[in-house]
Amino acid sequence: MANIKFSQFTAEADINNFDDIVGYAGAVNTRITPANLASSLITLSGGPYLPLTAGPTVPLTGDLNLRATNPAATSGSYAVVFNGVGDGPTFNAVVGGKIFTVDSTIAPNGQDLVFEVADDNGVLKENMRINAFGQVGIGTNNPQFNLDVAGDSQFGGVVTFSDTIVINNDISDTTGTTGQIGKILAAQSSGVEWVNGYQLVQVFQWNNGNPVAYTNFPPGQPPGTNTVSFLPFNPTPSLETNNLPSGTTISNYGWTCNNTPGGDAGQIAAFTLGGNGGGTWLIRTGQHWFDQNTFVDVNCDIVISPVGGGPSTTIRIVNDRHNDGDGDKLMYGELFYTFDAGDVVQVQIGFSNYGTTPPPISNPFPSDQGNRPLEVSFEKIA
Repeated sequence: MANIKFSQFTAEADINNFDDIVGYAGAVNTRITPANLASSLITLSGGPYLPLTAGPTVPLTGDLNLRATNPAATSGSYAVVFNGVGDGPTFNAVVGGKIFTVDSTIAPNGQDLVFEVADDNGVLKENMRINAFGQVGIGTNNPQFNLDVAGDSQFGGVVTFSDTIVINNDISDTTGTTGQIGKILAAQSSGVEWVNGYQLVQVFQWNNGNPVAYTNFPPGQPPGTNTVSFLPFNPTPSLETNNLPSGTTISNYGWTCNNTPGGDAGQIAAFTLGGNGGGTWLIRTGQHWFDQNTFVDVNCDIVISPVGGGPSTTIRIVNDRHNDGDGDKLMYGELFYTFDAGDVVQVQIGFSNYGTTPPPISNPFPSDQGNRPLEVSFEKIA
């Protein structure tokens, strides 16, 4: 057999420039074409794996397909493997991460996409999974929701919820304190903290003095003439109890009283809700009329004027006619209403004297000695 001597080689980087070459297989010379060579390398048939290089200037122009680990059975795919080098002094090669699919146990032909990352010991651990229904699990391989996070989470921006929030455990504030019965989360100077619930009870009383409500029957009016009184109240509550955060200005959450001239009783009491007090309130009125000596019809209206203007709303909470003549009378009314911060409330008392005394009509309430004929209370419910 003759020897073939090659005396010179020229490097060729482009496989398309090769002519046919001859390979030696046993006693038979075999011609290998460029197409044969390229096919053998790309299909990785029995030979070395082909390193792929891609980038902005050399992009991959098609899909990179990974075959199933076992085509004959339910299985996932081989992985996209990310290799790295560990810290010194040894600088060992490590597998930094893998992305692959596994057969889904909850969908007949579905696959779960698994993301694994090497931990500090170089051991691959599953960190995230997207199951066959598109549910994303972080820290869990069995997500039950569109996003299922196992473990602690932190959000550095605004989190918006468009639906119901379900909490199955305690909520801790920025001091590490968990929630307690009767407390709510509120913004404080040091962050968000559990504080006492925002509850407030205030009671305002009618002022004895001149003019007074029981003198509002002008002489000469016939029986049945209705007269409305805008009653003066003591602007300082006779009772004030609260369950507010320490340092809170009560007027920011409760009602303030201001008397201005006007009305048959000489003053109009305007109760204004504080800037942080919006919510549902229970308004009660208690009336104690002394020394009634003629028949009388008494009513009590709550007039609500919204903050910023607009039509007012009048709600009658007392309408009581007494026809038993002499004696003291107690009347009670209440109203549940949801207010906005800054709303204004007026309490109006209406009288109709049904006595038969000829003009001048006698006043059905001739005395206010020891009298506290009217009070109004505000209690925050929610």
